[in-house]
Amino acid sequence: MATMTTKEAAEKLGTNPRTLRKFLRAQVVEAGGKVGEDTPGKGKRYSLEAKDFRGLQKRFDTWLEAKTPADEEEVTEVTDDLGA
Repeated sequence: MATMTTKEAAEKLGTNPRTLRKFLRAQVVEAGGKVGEDTPGKGKRYSLEAKDFRGLQKRFDTWLEAKTPADEEEVTEVTDDLGA
């Protein structure tokens, strides 16, 4: 069976790997799992089967449409006030 990395799957979904990982974690929580216990940890990888991509795409599109602007993290740049 062919597997895809999150980078490959994200490219096919038209998003970035970070957003895809957020979606995958949300799927685990919706299924009753816990982030950290039931998701890959640092240095580990999600295993995405190519044959399951069509279903993944439908769930991702639904999840993306349901998101509100409040769901988006605001990213701010941290600067060093010392001018170094």
